[in-house]
Amino acid sequence: MHGVKVVVVVVIVVVVLVVVVVVVVVVVVVVVVVVVVVEDVAEVAEIFGLVVIVVVIIILIVVVVV
Repeated sequence: MHGVKVVVVVVIVVVVLVVVVVVVVVVVVVVVVVVVVVEDVAEVAEIFGLVVIVVVIIILIVVVVV
């Protein structure tokens, strides 16, 4: 059973990493699009800050749960 537990942990870690990478890519794309559309760096910085905070909170929750 010990081997199974290790495999489960590895799978969870890989999934979390993939999710984090996808989220980062999506955030970058959204920020670029918003910058092009809005052309207001101050507003974009605020939005980006909020997104980063949310992502950090999600990562912390995932880490705590795992």
